[in-house]
Amino acid sequence: MTPRHGGRVGAQQAEAWRVDLFGLLTPAAQEDFVARSVSRVVPAGARLYTQEDRHRVMYRIVDGRVWLSYSRPDGKELRYGLVGPGECLGISSLVDGRGLPQSATARTEVTVQVLNWDAFAQLRRKHSCVDDAIMGSMLRDIRILIGFLAEASLDGLPARVARRMLLLSAPDRDGVLAVDLPQAELAAVFGVSRQSLNKVLKGFEAQGLVRLSYGVIRLADPPGLRALAGSAELS
Repeated sequence: MTPRHGGRVGAQQAEAWRVDLFGLLTPAAQEDFVARSVSRVVPAGARLYTQEDRHRVMYRIVDGRVWLSYSRPDGKELRYGLVGPGECLGISSLVDGRGLPQSATARTEVTVQVLNWDAFAQLRRKHSCVDDAIMGSMLRDIRILIGFLAEASLDGLPARVARRMLLLSAPDRDGVLAVDLPQAELAAVFGVSRQSLNKVLKGFEAQGLVRLSYGVIRLADPPGLRALAGSAELS
């Protein structure tokens, strides 16, 4: 089936929930941010940081993708987010000095801008827009986490899959939203078997919501998935 939605609509959907803190800064603050940060390349599979670390540095992804995960003392781990260029990580520890609430692991080779506490403090003193940008980024995260809590309690697997695919997607070369994750890896996000996930995705494909190919799920009808997910903030 030919996708009913794509191109610029896809790009707008991918950007709808993302808040690039850097993009919220004034040009002068952006220039200072770049000047005070250090570029770092992290190989695929390596940790940027581990849950409860207190490094007091902030990372801004320039290129590549990073898994966010939460681990319990019994060793069980939940991957709950895959983030990419423009996302800022580690802000909470930078602000309050407490341990980080999650681990961040490079899924691909990742290039990041690293801002330490001293540079961060200087930016905040010099540019009032920095605090506003941090607040906007954190409020976005709160809305997303509340949505995750609600879906875990109230939604069936199809609605959860629809919502999470919208959050994990990014425009491909044709501008169509796509989730470039193997189904086995995506199933781990939901804590279900690959077979259970595949059954849901096959149902979506029959409805014209997605197109399935090896290692990639293309979102043929993002508005239809949003309706299924019942997520007003994703509209």
